[in-house]
Amino acid sequence: MCLETLDKKRKIAGHDIVCYKIVERVEPDGIWRTPFRLCRIPDAVISGRRFMVGRGLGFVRRKRDNSRIVGRGYVHVYRDEDVKFGFLMDETYSSFDGITVSWHLFKCVIPVGTAYWESLDGETFCAKRIKFVSQIF
Repeated sequence: MCLETLDKKRKIAGHDIVCYKIVERVEPDGIWRTPFRLCRIPDAVISGRRFMVGRGLGFVRRKRDNSRIVGRGYVHVYRDEDVKFGFLMDETYSSFDGITVSWHLFKCVIPVGTAYWESLDGETFCAKRIKFVSQIF
């Protein structure tokens, strides 16, 4: 998942920014992971005891129209709780051989002082770190 922006420089959060993160739960193992890159998320992050931090240096690539693409190295989140993905209407999206994968939505914050990018449409962010606050579903 990549974010497209017109910002030339990343922003720094002047206050905690509320956002929302989609994660997967794999049962029966009880593993939390990101839905697109399938990176495991430790329980200490899900519970809010530790930050979720973007892995790697991250990249920002300039396009010919002077917009920028922000990819790896940042945590991708949504501005609103009203995430517009049809597959979220049915929480469990796959089940086979006794393994069930379900999608869940969490309220999070981009903490004050954290570097982040905002998408062209303002609906998504990429942040260097986020903190999970509560599970919506």
